[in-house]
Amino acid sequence: MDEGGWPVVNPFVDSLKLPFKVLLDDSQSAKRFEIENMPVALLIDRNGRVAAKYVGVVDRDDVEANIKSLLQERKRK
Repeated sequence: MDEGGWPVVNPFVDSLKLPFKVLLDDSQSAKRFEIENMPVALLIDRNGRVAAKYVGVVDRDDVEANIKSLLQERKRK
């Protein structure tokens, strides 16, 4: 949602070497995912649904537990 767009966001993201995709809002994403506060991190499942939403600081153990749970669901199907 940065007003400067990708020219501002890319150097920041590159400096952090993030191992996940970063979304730059097109004004529709915030509405679709009901984002009201920043920063926010979303864990999206294989069907495009929000499996978990983290506002503010993200707890790594919580994220890993949610990812493992999603992967187990896939194995059960």
